[in-house]
Amino acid sequence: MCYELIISTDHPIDLAKFNQMNVYFEPTVDKENQVNLQYDMVYRLATYSPSCCSSGFRIYDPKAFDYEFVGLQDWLEEDINDGHIINTKFLFQIIKNLVNNNYRFDSYVAWSGEEKLPPIRSMIINVNKTLKTEFMLFENVYFDYIQ
Repeated sequence: MCYELIISTDHPIDLAKFNQMNVYFEPTVDKENQVNLQYDMVYRLATYSPSCCSSGFRIYDPKAFDYEFVGLQDWLEEDINDGHIINTKFLFQIIKNLVNNNYRFDSYVAWSGEEKLPPIRSMIINVNKTLKTEFMLFENVYFDYIQ
């Protein structure tokens, strides 16, 4: 199984312009998998190669961290140079920059094939009060990003 991270935004320009070697914004989301998102521009995020899944991000069961963002975890052998850490910080910085330019963003991550299932919780993420070194995505949790 693989994770699928889907984001939506009201940013009118294709986010594929931010594609880099390990993170790809792909505007190829089925309508039925968009039910948990609010905005018109919808992307699935691929990691490491186009059309791949989203498992190359820092994604965890939210109950393991009590729905709180935390720094790198030794017990998970997380390292600042790990690809999933780098990819997550890269994505968060793009979202933060665009939210601070008054664009709206939300996201939802689930196991592949379960994107249309309702979230177990919704969280508001203040991008200016969240450290990109602690940011992580939680499976089956809807994020709404604000300034």
